[in-house]
Order: sequence, then structure tokens, then C-alpha cells
Amino acid sequence: MPPARAPGSDPSWTVRLLALACVLLALMCLALALAWRTKAEEAACFRQALAEGETPAVADTDCRAD
Repeated sequence: MPPARAPGSDPSWTVRLLALACVLLALMCLALALAWRTKAEEAACFRQALAEGETPAVADTDCRAD
């Protein structure tokens, strides 16, 4: 007879829960990477506009990612 286990201590559920956590973390990382790329492009546009002599207000309006 196998030893008695505590309720909810089935290893397959633990593996499934950890796999779900990994998937959620991967999706969060993807969302953060996309947001970072957008902000980096916006910052590069802003720097280029200022280097070309635009005012900060014009550069901000032209480079906004909205």
C-alpha cells in the first residue's frame, strides 16, 4: 500500500502550477520588452529632433507614441 499523502500534495498539480507560473512570467516579460522597445524608439526620436534644432514641445508632440 502506498504511503498516505496530504491533500493537494500531488506532484502533477505542482508541476502544472509551476508551468502556469512560467508561462505567465514569459508573457509579462514579452509585454515589458515591447513597452521598452516603444519607449526606446520614442526617446531616440526625441533626441534626433532636438539635435535637428526642434524645440522640446515640438519634439515631444512629433515623437509621442500615442
